[in-house]
Amino acid sequence: MYQAIDQGRAQVGIVVPPDFSAHVARDNAQALVLVDGSDLFTSQSAYNAATAIAEQYSTQLTVETLQRSSQLPAGSNLLPINAHVRILYNPDLKDLWFLIPGMIALLLQMQTITLTAAAIVREREAGTIEQLLVTPILPGELLIGKVMPYMTISIINMLTILALGVFWFRVPFQGNFVLFVLLSLLYVASGLGLGLLISTVSQNQRQAQQLNGMITVLALSLSGFLFPRSVMPPIIRAVGNLFPLTYFIPIARGIVTKGAGFQYLQSEVVALACYVLLIMVLAIRAFRQRLD
Repeated sequence: MYQAIDQGRAQVGIVVPPDFSAHVARDNAQALVLVDGSDLFTSQSAYNAATAIAEQYSTQLTVETLQRSSQLPAGSNLLPINAHVRILYNPDLKDLWFLIPGMIALLLQMQTITLTAAAIVREREAGTIEQLLVTPILPGELLIGKVMPYMTISIINMLTILALGVFWFRVPFQGNFVLFVLLSLLYVASGLGLGLLISTVSQNQRQAQQLNGMITVLALSLSGFLFPRSVMPPIIRAVGNLFPLTYFIPIARGIVTKGAGFQYLQSEVVALACYVLLIMVLAIRAFRQRLD
């Protein structure tokens, strides 16, 4: 059960002891409810639901006992079933433990897309890209030279936000820091590719900013940053898959909040890597066609 929650295959688990029925007859039955505290909305809903179900079932058993005996037996418990809810990873349901990893992911996407798209469009408006292309520099080398400074800036900003979250807001970092940085680099590459793709369809910097704003709003709503993707219709989840934020949020929350290792994040990492490969191929192809 713990492993399923670590891997993200389950968000809530119920552990019922084998002698549950016997304890119900003695009015002291207990069940354990495990809740993934890294998802604030799911954990709050699961906690309330588990408590309500236990109280409802206990009341039903008590009423049945009273109906059979016409009175409450001596020593009987009014609530014979006690559901112990254990919130994993975020036992106090603190909002910041849920928000900080998501904010890191959101700001990284916004920065990489904005900086890359604005830089390429600005160079094209000034006509300097055409001047650079007549030099011996290859188009790939030109792109790398343009995006590398923004990748460095994004990583520095990510580390700054993470440090503020850990040392100022006291959000515990449970996982492997090196793994988090490496996967952040992969995520930054996806944002750079998306920003490059936006620059190829934007005529000016205002259009690039508008497209980035639209992408940010959609990603914010459909990536799982605010609302659980498990309750979204399939077509809405499919639209959410178009944004890199969707893949990095479970990675960030898994490492920071859960302390999950690579083995528990393989599906998200593979999906993000495939996204990076696809978006880079599309962006470079569109960039070359635009230059031609």
